[in-house]
Amino acid sequence: EKNLIIDKLIAWQDKTGHFGQKALDEGEFINSHMWTILALNNAGEEIPNLDKAKKWLLNAQNSDGGFAWYLGLPSDADDTAIAIQALIALGEDPAQSISIKRALKYIKSLQEPNGGFASGWAASGANASTSSWVWQALIATDEKYNGDSWAVDSKNVTDYLLGLQDASGYFYWMQSEKRPSVIDTAYALMALSG
Repeated sequence: EKNLIIDKLIAWQDKTGHFGQKALDEGEFINSHMWTILALNNAGEEIPNLDKAKKWLLNAQNSDGGFAWYLGLPSDADDTAIAIQALIALGEDPAQSISIKRALKYIKSLQEPNGGFASGWAASGANASTSSWVWQALIATDEKYNGDSWAVDSKNVTDYLLGLQDASGYFYWMQSEKRPSVIDTAYALMALSG
């Protein structure tokens, strides 16, 4: 069954190197491209036409250094964090890559005084989802996410995210939303586990 899924993912790649389902008109979806790359990479599969796939993603980077979920839309921290991880899976060296450095600079611009990260497109303010995705990108790039360069007033993403956990173990999406969120709990656990 794994081979059928892998074959289906690989079949979504077009001649430009982009991954997306043509039947669903995903030709300009950046997120379908990134998630397919990460899925193939995590399954231990080689990325077909790797150079074309990387070039397509690099060309999707916005002038502010960030990435969006769809070509031509404004950048957001969530998709930028995923793009960083996809670029690393495509062979970009985070210590040398200008694109990754620009993406990290964009993400830093969205860090809030509480240490968390705002998405840049959704409700204003830091949230667990965005902060978890950013934390994963910081880990992937070997950034010192608990260091001074990723802190605001001595508060970092770890402080922010742990501050969203309630006594039962669940995480909230935002401080103003005091409802346990299964999805944000899952995202937070992935980030906290490294």
